[in-house]
Amino acid sequence: MVNFSFEAQIILSIGICLVSTFFLNVAAKKLQLPKMIAPLFIGLIINIGFISYLDFIPSFVNIISIFANFGIIIVLFFVGLGVDFRYMKDLSRNSSIMALNAGHVPFFLGCFATFLITKNWIESIFVGIALAITAEEVAISILDELNLLHKRIGQLIIEAGIIGDVFEIFAIAILGLFIRAQTMKFTVYSFLFELFLFLLITLLMRFYIIEWLLNLVGKKGSKFEYFTVSMVILLVMAGASEILNFSAIIGALLAGILLKDKLTDDMLYFEEHNITEALEIFDFSVFHPLIFIWIGLTINTQLLFSNIWFGIVLTVLAISGKLIGAVLGNYFCKESIKEGILIGWGLNARGATELFALLIARSQGIVSDNIFGAIVFMALLTTIISPIVFKILVLNGYGLKANIEG
Repeated sequence: MVNFSFEAQIILSIGICLVSTFFLNVAAKKLQLPKMIAPLFIGLIINIGFISYLDFIPSFVNIISIFANFGIIIVLFFVGLGVDFRYMKDLSRNSSIMALNAGHVPFFLGCFATFLITKNWIESIFVGIALAITAEEVAISILDELNLLHKRIGQLIIEAGIIGDVFEIFAIAILGLFIRAQTMKFTVYSFLFELFLFLLITLLMRFYIIEWLLNLVGKKGSKFEYFTVSMVILLVMAGASEILNFSAIIGALLAGILLKDKLTDDMLYFEEHNITEALEIFDFSVFHPLIFIWIGLTINTQLLFSNIWFGIVLTVLAISGKLIGAVLGNYFCKESIKEGILIGWGLNARGATELFALLIARSQGIVSDNIFGAIVFMALLTTIISPIVFKILVLNGYGLKANIEG
């Protein structure tokens, strides 16, 4: 057997993952399947043992683990960069009621069902969060394909997704606090001291460091220079957060929010566009595939198949929870039940931030392997089923009567 150097193993591991993901994504696109399917399938195939790269790349799992964990930090930074609190005050009453109902109904259903099985409230809360969150990028791609982005139905789903982004922030913050509580001996004085330092670094970053870095680049900076600035901000905040025991995920998320707030406050829209565009390419072309491959690699398939009934239960609760919540939201807004059902299907895709956060939660022992496998099963099924049903309903004009004129 050929003994490759560690550098060669890195190139082979990343190359195999990205190349195989690319070709499977081409096939998935023709079948109109979400992009998460291909890398997750590759990870599962390797995991089950149909294909084994471990014979000639012994460090394969470690390499993918390192890149995937760093990728989660990049993803959370991108999530923070996409949150704009200015739009919260402009959201319609209908979308706010819709988002709240479509979030809290599946949350409580998932939380209650998991507690009946595990008798663990902390684990149950995170399962509820996984059911409540919507993969907004999946919903937007479907709306764009069906020319509904600027219709009333599209605006309601997008605005509900904006509110969902805020919910994601709180969920990740809660996860970070749980990790902090589990990884150190808690004392009031140490907590207050570390919190003071973290708040000080946050304020310095927002009001001095970000502006200084942007001034160094100048108004005519190139895309790679703006991208480098964003990476500096991310690494400083994530590193400080990790060192001060608040978890790198809080620092990464906060770094994106601080940078977004600074760019919008100073109306630096050109810089914001360059940073977002460069980061999106970097994120979705490299790290998203590696994270989903890592998820597939680390799922305990024996537990998954032995506990598949719970995955089916979570899938039913996830789908019905969104539908019930959306219908209730429309009922409270005195809108049609059919439109509520259509919106519910539009909000039913998962398989994004919640899986990345739960991957961290599982690594910290907050979520068990069998529950995590059931959540992945739920995310996979809802992300496949919901776009298909939503498209069928739209093409048949179901619930669209009030949306024809935009």
